[in-house]
Amino acid sequence: MDKDMAALYEQAQDMFDADKSSSSASRRRTSRTFSKLQESAQEEPVRGAEGRKQIEKLDPDNVTTKTAKTVQKAWDAYWKLTDAQRTFVDSLLYEKLEQCYNNLP
Repeated sequence: MDKDMAALYEQAQDMFDADKSSSSASRRRTSRTFSKLQESAQEEPVRGAEGRKQIEKLDPDNVTTKTAKTVQKAWDAYWKLTDAQRTFVDSLLYEKLEQCYNNLP
């Protein structure tokens, strides 16, 4: 019976070690994923702020053939933003962008 108990103990220890190892790997994967999410979340305001700056420079009352390229670029950039990034563009700025886009020659 002692040999059987020793074998069972050894088997249980091996299972415990294997489970502990897989849990550690799982924690590392979760940590890496969380880090990537944090980096992405930190980039969101930056990208949104860049789009915001582009829109702020526009003048809906003065859209000419010279500024049309800039308006189109800002419009395209806005629609390339994720939904989260678009939250940094308030409704007044979006309206300004939309007016410029609608006034394209």
